[in-house]
Amino acid sequence: MDEAKAKACYVQTNGETSLYRDDMNEGIPTLEHERLPKAELHVHLRGSISPRLVKRLCQNCDVGEMFSSSFTDKQRESMLEVPSIKKFLLGGSENFEKLLGYTNYTDFLKTYLFTGVLFRSAKDIGLLVDDVASRLLSQGVVYAEITISYWEYIERGIPGDLLVKVLRKRTEEAEKKGIYINWIVDLVRNYGPDLCDRILTEVHAHGYERFVAITIGGDERTYQPEQFVDVFQRARELGFRLTIHSGEALGPASMWTVLKLIKPDRIGHGVRCIEDPSLVNHLKVHKIPLEICLTSNVLLGLCKSYSNHPIGQLVEAGVDVSINTDDPGFFNTSLSQEIDLAHSAGVSKPQMIDVLRNGFKHAFLDVQRKAEYIDLYDKAIKSL
Repeated sequence: MDEAKAKACYVQTNGETSLYRDDMNEGIPTLEHERLPKAELHVHLRGSISPRLVKRLCQNCDVGEMFSSSFTDKQRESMLEVPSIKKFLLGGSENFEKLLGYTNYTDFLKTYLFTGVLFRSAKDIGLLVDDVASRLLSQGVVYAEITISYWEYIERGIPGDLLVKVLRKRTEEAEKKGIYINWIVDLVRNYGPDLCDRILTEVHAHGYERFVAITIGGDERTYQPEQFVDVFQRARELGFRLTIHSGEALGPASMWTVLKLIKPDRIGHGVRCIEDPSLVNHLKVHKIPLEICLTSNVLLGLCKSYSNHPIGQLVEAGVDVSINTDDPGFFNTSLSQEIDLAHSAGVSKPQMIDVLRNGFKHAFLDVQRKAEYIDLYDKAIKSL
């Protein structure tokens, strides 16, 4: 990132560009990460959608009609309470930026769910995978674990076998271009434990080797972790690795529940652990890594600004963290930008070397491939 961009980054909401970061700590030497191979462990497939692809998909369907036919009356009523969704439907749906005017976490979740109407076929999913892989490659990402809300596309009428066939084909094509992709299936806590268990059964039945882990995202407040203990236990028995969105909408108490009852390999977000020093120490001692997404945390109100984001404190405390984008299409960010923001939040250059290595260190990869990526990264560090 050049000097001008390093001092001020921008985000678009409601079609307007506004400064959202002016607190870059210029005293912190930054790592020349553009020259490094990188990994991303927490990035949602549909959350990575680009305005260009939204426009293309909108040209091929009647968004208003799809909205009416794809959701229940209760869901539509709830979504129309979000002003930005209403403006998008009324004011020309090709303008994706109109959807980015959500002001809180709940409205963001509704907006994310709404965008599912744009995907009517496996071909649409293939276009999205290609788009996301291309943009990750452009940032030097050589390995990614992309989270997919599998059942949302089944609900759209896309057969599971066809969906997996497309994922397999596009993943193989991406690998030829230089990026290795594994998939994390989001069971989506809003479906409730019974349906989540059914989704798990179907996902496992596909036998797709790149489905390496499961997670649950969605509304933490209504669908708390205690409800999903049995689902996660069965997922582990079936051979899946485990991560879970926690410490985002809810605080340390919920994270303790997750750690004691679910025992995940990683935690998505987890930033509210900073409110409990004993929890921070537990994460350090037991080497439980956090998937940190700075822009997501700030724009959704978890942190007031980048300067008070806890990533610097967590790294200093010895907690293993990786840097990720979460939903870069919704937050107008990139992995490269998130790395620079982490510097502004207090992560030093030597610390950043370890943080970026964590992306490979804590990946859900086989031992040999992981070692190869870490060796590739370490050689790149030596060449800087």
